Amino acid sequence: MRKSSWSRSRKQKAAGSLKRTMEDTTASVHPVRSDVPVAARRTEARLLQIPLGTPVWLMKGWPASRKRSPWMPVRRGTVARRVHVGVVGEQHARPEIERLAEAVGQEVARRGGVLVCGGLGGVMEASSRGAAQAGGLVVGILPGTRAEDANPYVTVPVVTGLGEARNVIVVRSSDALVAVGGGYGTLSEIAYALKLGVPVVGLGTWELSRPGLEVDPIVRAQDPAEAVALAWELALRKRSANGTQSESEKGG
Repeated sequence: MRKSSWSRSRKQKAAGSLKRTMEDTTASVHPVRSDVPVAARRTEARLLQIPLGTPVWLMKGWPASRKRSPWMPVRRGTVARRVHVGVVGEQHARPEIERLAEAVGQEVARRGGVLVCGGLGGVMEASSRGAAQAGGLVVGILPGTRAEDANPYVTVPVVTGLGEARNVIVVRSSDALVAVGGGYGTLSEIAYALKLGVPVVGLGTWELSRPGLEVDPIVRAQDPAEAVALAWELALRKRSANGTQSESEKGG
């Protein structure tokens, strides 16, 4: 009995220490960037502070949706990878296009997905802002060599130094793509996605046609919620065909 009581006490002390560490980190992760929403800072604090292999009994205070996340181990040595939705569009977008992109980002986060984008301004920043404000995880694939170039809502900046060639990485990192408006750079991302077998959902974006092409390969959506719903369904269908879908990915 004494051994059991001592073990319980040690676990309680460890849990209390972890809680205090997370609270301190939440306040200090973005000491300068005060424009980053609290939900996004809390998400990043958890990402930085919860090490792989942390026992499940330390996770009792976490919401159920966080207990099987991309950075936390699950049973049988596998990792539950969330759906990655890429959002692409022009860097200098009109206000109405940015509003659509922001709503897309919010919907991706609401479903528990990871938003992947080019990490800069325009549609990329608007979608990042929507996801961050909803407590989501944002991965920014940057064309330059400085992480500081990322917009303030990117959780994980990925520096490539590849310039426009980073568009391929955005596509490769996504299970499905949502194109919101867009210029020629967006058109290149759409083309890469279609060539590589990544589903593309369009929201006020390019229409593709040529002799011999009977159907536009871009799936059309009428609003942000429908765009993300279609992208999510196509992403899961693609994963299922590849045999990689897990129960934790069936968000909705």
